[in-house]
Amino acid sequence: MLCIYAASTVSGWAQEQPNFIFILTDDQQYGLMGCTGNTIVKTPNLDKLAADGVLFTNVHITTAICTPSRASILTSQFERKHGINFNSGTSMSKEGWNNTYPMVMRENGYYTGWVGKNHVPVGEGGYDSGIMEKSFDYWYAGHGHLGFYPKDRHSIFKDAKNDTQVEVVGEGIQDFLSNEQKLGGAIKFIDNRPTDKPFMLSVCFNLPHGAGTGSMQMRDSDDEIYKTLYRDQNIPLPENYIARKDIKTPKLPAEYITRKTARWVMIM
Repeated sequence: MLCIYAASTVSGWAQEQPNFIFILTDDQQYGLMGCTGNTIVKTPNLDKLAADGVLFTNVHITTAICTPSRASILTSQFERKHGINFNSGTSMSKEGWNNTYPMVMRENGYYTGWVGKNHVPVGEGGYDSGIMEKSFDYWYAGHGHLGFYPKDRHSIFKDAKNDTQVEVVGEGIQDFLSNEQKLGGAIKFIDNRPTDKPFMLSVCFNLPHGAGTGSMQMRDSDDEIYKTLYRDQNIPLPENYIARKDIKTPKLPAEYITRKTARWVMIM
């Protein structure tokens, strides 16, 4: 995953406190960006953010899978502390959710928004509890994978002008930043964004995760970039790449895992 934090002060709005935008991309390895040395993959916007800000080149993650990693980002806790994982059947408690960064920011006077993907169950009933939707001043997100065409999977995006994920999420960002509600599917608990409050916006993509790119169909409505970019290029695999079908033994030493988890590691 790639996390980007940006802070800014918008002229005329809440000058005393900075605005925060948190951007999370899914399954984007360190070496798959221009700013980290990749000469094939084009990431001009990320490269500009890195050039204008701080690029951390020695960062590590303890749980490199979606739900526990996202829970760690929200809570600033290791998985062994928050205990949330795909195979644990656990959901973040309401009390735990109240201590996440969006809720702490809202408690301290920030207008908060969440756009894109959520993959952390919260409260009794998990994704069906409705806690996250009610926790933000602006909610334009879907639980679980978004797919490359979010409108096919989540009704909240049905009124978006575009069909593809990046563009749909972009529409949500623009809607959040405006003082008018343009997207019928977006949930706004405050009709017009207050000009006397700073904002905290979390933007969570499901790309370049394979669960998103794997659903691409080359539709007529696709932007030209998806139809042409990399079309005639041979993109080499990483030197240490092993296809899932070729994994015959667990990646972790046997003394660290049970037989059950060994099977799980092998199929992942």
